[in-house]
Amino acid sequence: MGKVAEIINKVHAILAGSSETAQAETFLRELLDRLDLDTLRRVEAVMYSGRGDGSPVALRPELTENHPTKDDVVRTIIEKLPNLDDYLERGLDRANAEGIDLDTF
Repeated sequence: MGKVAEIINKVHAILAGSSETAQAETFLRELLDRLDLDTLRRVEAVMYSGRGDGSPVALRPELTENHPTKDDVVRTIIEKLPNLDDYLERGLDRANAEGIDLDTF
């Protein structure tokens, strides 16, 4: 399992293990703040892909332009908290179906 898939699994565990949204947000922010910007951008692209916005590879340049800083990317991911688990799961499925290497795209 690659780094991005491992992070997505950690996010799933955080969301599954937190009974309150505030607690989940705190744990998620701590995890995301520890990641480098390149990895965060991959997670963000997978998330938007799972939302139905397109292929993670195609989305990445646009997301980089629209969310130029690490804080922007973390905030954007946190804002999707109510649906984040579903978005990441669907995005991961899509990336796998498209044969995308999540750690290099």
